[in-house]
Amino acid sequence: MATSTDNAGNSASEVGFEPFTTETLPPELPWSDDFESGDFAVGGWTVVATPASVDESGAYTGSYGAHLKKGGTIEKSISTAGYQAIHVKYARTTSNLKSAEFLFVDWYDGSGWHELETTQDTSWVSVDMVCGGVGADNNPDFKIRFRMNGKAGNAGAMVDDVAITGTVSGPDNEPPTPDPTWAVAPQ
Repeated sequence: MATSTDNAGNSASEVGFEPFTTETLPPELPWSDDFESGDFAVGGWTVVATPASVDESGAYTGSYGAHLKKGGTIEKSISTAGYQAIHVKYARTTSNLKSAEFLFVDWYDGSGWHELETTQDTSWVSVDMVCGGVGADNNPDFKIRFRMNGKAGNAGAMVDDVAITGTVSGPDNEPPTPDPTWAVAPQ
């Protein structure tokens, strides 16, 4: 048995100590961006195709939101390792789209893109989409993408309040709890 004493004279004894490890949950989720930084880079977005900007006209809440015009495309890479039941939440609207023009929302499983939604809604709608299938779960290569296929200069889509959430993976969906046995020695 080992006994240790601190500077204040308190002592503790180790009885039957079993080594243990703890698992740290990935810090990636939940993740969100309301674009209030006024910049795509702060939220970790990649502008894949322009025109795409963060400006006041893209705001659903706050002062700023993402504004995609014509063929504008943005995407965000984020690991979902350690999580399952992945949700992508966002608010969106479109304006001045012709019949074959849309805002597309997709997610990436590491090898291909999967459609979450295709819309022409001209009113703001808050959306909570579940990324179906196991490809989104526990995936270090997960991405989301917002893209337009507009042709005219005034075709646009606005996106704001984006969030990605999930449930902790594991047999009981709870992080492991260490259970060492400690005893305090009387003074």
